[in-house]
Amino acid sequence: MLLAADTIEKRFSGMEKPVLDGVSLGLKAGETLALTGESGSGKSTLLHIIAGLETFDAGQVTIAGQALTGMADAARAELRLTSIGMIFQQFNLIPSLNVAQNLTFQARLAGQTVLPEAAENMATALGLEDHLSKYPEELSGGQQQRVAIGRALLPKPKLVLADEPTGNLDEATTDAVFSLLLRETAKANAGLLIVTHSQKLAAQTDRTLHLSHGRVAV
Repeated sequence: MLLAADTIEKRFSGMEKPVLDGVSLGLKAGETLALTGESGSGKSTLLHIIAGLETFDAGQVTIAGQALTGMADAARAELRLTSIGMIFQQFNLIPSLNVAQNLTFQARLAGQTVLPEAAENMATALGLEDHLSKYPEELSGGQQQRVAIGRALLPKPKLVLADEPTGNLDEATTDAVFSLLLRETAKANAGLLIVTHSQKLAAQTDRTLHLSHGRVAV
């Protein structure tokens, strides 16, 4: 199992009820899973816990055989850098870097040697081959999201986590960007866990889990 989250509990200070109340899920390499649910159901919190960005009160998360419980901050950051590709609703591109530099940013940060053709090949897969020298402000929203996807995929992570990655895009661009994400993760045999409000997107994944009031709805 690539990812195993077992009976995760999370409570925020001042809240009467836990935001996550015994949530469990598993994900195999090459598998896609959609997390759906109303706003406030705990979807993004669970994603951030799996990424090691958020602590949790009880349960266990294991990624590629490594348990997050008891793991030092530096070790969690290293795991995130080398094994996890993260895609957010906000693109989080670096304004001072062009497309080619943004695409290779995480891979270089992880200490990988990135040949120029790697960025070029990824840009071609993303339909960005004519934009490598452009800066984020010169791109459309859909193009920026494609760069964010490429940046997450270029280091060849085992696990891709996507939090509402098409939330700011129109329908046509959403379809194109999500098809690209599915195709590229499949080619890399990476696990994909996506948080989405879209039933249309969720229907394209292998499985769907619906969260309601901090629990998996059955």
